[in-house]
Amino acid sequence: MDAGQPDKANSKGECILLVDDSPINLRVLQIALEETGHKLILASNGAEAVTMAIEHQPTLILLDIVMPVMDGFEACKKLKDDPRTVECAIIFLSTLDQTQNKVRGFQEGAVDYITKPFERAEIIARVETHLTLKRLRKQLIAKNLQLEHELTVAQELLEDADRHIQGPLIGHSEAIRELRSFLASVAECSDPVLMHGPVGTGEESFARAIHKQSKRSHKAFIYVECVSIRNDEALFGSFHPRSQGRGKGKFDLALGGTLFLDEVSELSITTQELLYGILTAKAKENDGLAMNRQAVRIIAFSSRDLTEATRNHSFDPDLYHLLHKREKALPTLLQRIDDLDLLIDSFVGQQARRLGKVVNGFSSESLQKLKDYHWPGNIVELKSLVERAVMLASTPTLELEEGSIEHSEALGGYDLVHKLSSGGMGEVWLAKHKLLARPAAVKLIRTDVESDEASEDIFRRFEREAKATANLNSPNTVTLFDYGLSANGDFYYVMEYLSGLDLEILALHHKTLPFERVVWFLIQACRSLEEAHQTNLVHRDIKPGNLYICRAGNEFDFLKVLDFGIVKSSVNDSDNAEGVNAEFCLGTPGYMAPEAIIGQGDLDGRADVYSLGCVAYRLLTGQDVFSAEGRVQLLFKHLKEKPKAPSRVGKNYIPANLDAIVLHCLEKQADQRCDVSELLKRLEEVHAAKPWDRHKAEKWWRQHLPHYLKNPESSAQHQFQVLVDRHDQTTQAFGGLFPEL
Repeated sequence: MDAGQPDKANSKGECILLVDDSPINLRVLQIALEETGHKLILASNGAEAVTMAIEHQPTLILLDIVMPVMDGFEACKKLKDDPRTVECAIIFLSTLDQTQNKVRGFQEGAVDYITKPFERAEIIARVETHLTLKRLRKQLIAKNLQLEHELTVAQELLEDADRHIQGPLIGHSEAIRELRSFLASVAECSDPVLMHGPVGTGEESFARAIHKQSKRSHKAFIYVECVSIRNDEALFGSFHPRSQGRGKGKFDLALGGTLFLDEVSELSITTQELLYGILTAKAKENDGLAMNRQAVRIIAFSSRDLTEATRNHSFDPDLYHLLHKREKALPTLLQRIDDLDLLIDSFVGQQARRLGKVVNGFSSESLQKLKDYHWPGNIVELKSLVERAVMLASTPTLELEEGSIEHSEALGGYDLVHKLSSGGMGEVWLAKHKLLARPAAVKLIRTDVESDEASEDIFRRFEREAKATANLNSPNTVTLFDYGLSANGDFYYVMEYLSGLDLEILALHHKTLPFERVVWFLIQACRSLEEAHQTNLVHRDIKPGNLYICRAGNEFDFLKVLDFGIVKSSVNDSDNAEGVNAEFCLGTPGYMAPEAIIGQGDLDGRADVYSLGCVAYRLLTGQDVFSAEGRVQLLFKHLKEKPKAPSRVGKNYIPANLDAIVLHCLEKQADQRCDVSELLKRLEEVHAAKPWDRHKAEKWWRQHLPHYLKNPESSAQHQFQVLVDRHDQTTQAFGGLFPEL
């Protein structure tokens, strides 16, 4: 091989430069290292070595010392003085074995010194050792950079959290001074704290203030949205009785710090009882787990009256008495209206700095309107209104948008009574027509988006949902009354108001259902989807939260399919050809068909059949078809893993033909599944000795409805949420369902 040419046979691995003025020595080195798989390049003197090192950037250089033109010591110095080659590791090779030569070599920057003649095994061992050290050093540098970045991000998040804390705590009113005093007093201990009051009073900020003033401030503050807790082990982690000290949950993350339970009343009774048991566990000898349990400080918030909830058996009395020891009612914005000026100035300043704007504040006329307003949304509403005003401001003086306060609770021909739910980009409100007596549900999308393009995508999505729903006439599909744009540019549509609950809530409370009832629900869902599929519409988000049961006339357990928000035509019609932003077309991971996961463009109704099979599996067994720690792992299982038969998982009896139907729906290939019409036919053939009928349904509703009235659940995907502390609205929502209750 010619000097200076890389060995093409050894083109993988690290690049090594071999330097020696003796062709024989150079060849010996090449033979010794050619089986290591590294890329070898050769040079015959020091000057040539420097040139080639700059060109090829080798990881390691084996450098002879005694050479003409430029010896190894001088070459090493030049390489270490050049920023392009300073990181190259250098091993000297020489017959000079005196100590002073070795010392000089290390002084010039070498990492090792091998005396000639050398053994092949020694050369390979030294080379691999130094290559490993170089790799480890590179990995360490990369890891340090990553940690430095993460530390910077964490510091920024902490500073942002501090800014959020300061806002709601600002003021001189008696109410806020009393609250600040309470927060300071409870910060000094580790006892659980309970805060209650209307949503939006600043509950998270106050919890963070307690944490920041405590000795735990150097540890984590972990926020838990209790309504989203579906798995006790995700909350309790290694402290769960079944975990045996493994698993990581919110409790593990909060060790030494604070765990904030937002809307603690939304935890199930079972979870509440388990929480009480963990918080009151007595430390036993050698029981490090029990000792650690005392290291988690609990701060809870509830917008419901927990005293009433304990009487209604919807909140664990032991847990309430534990939390009640240090309890505080949070003041509404009206109760601290004297703080309004300072709060507005704070929020204006924060938003102006964030957007880089120069803002002086609101005009005197606008400021008076803000002071005269009744603030049903409290501090959260104030902050949102101020931020929007600053964002839209074209002059230093802020002016309120026309109708932003006076008519904030009206939309089109409907008066908005209160928000039922919010999730994703939309909100659902209970509404009353100004002329008609019937209640309605209004779904709208707020237009606080970053660009006109994003706004257009959102509008197209909701307009498509409205048009798709309006064209469907099945009694098992939610009815659309109207849709349009509000004066503020918010897109809305008006639907029938449904008094009931979705199958997600039903499954959470009752785990498994009799197969006869599950079949009845599936049949009704098929009737809705059959019409949609016949018009080439695919729902693409069938899941328990979008299947809603209610009373319709004298019919009980009447099922409605909701939220055609990501519906898509299975043919290339004009609406579909426009396309939408992909983020709106994902579906729900635990219920997505394999062809939807991989982004197959020509989805048809059999994707909904797969999702319906997932729903059936959940209702029959109390478990999802697959479970996984992360979204990617869950989607992969839906793509590759074969599900177990429902009869092998659930405890209730499941007929063989229903077992087969569910597994047929869950086939990975769409062409191996039936369409929804065939599925409907097969479900109607499932035999039950005592079929689910209207009499059983009516008995169930009369028995269980009082529980849901007293213990309402909430979900971001549907229209059901009743606030117990608003008795008049509860009566309006449910009064016509069972007047005798």
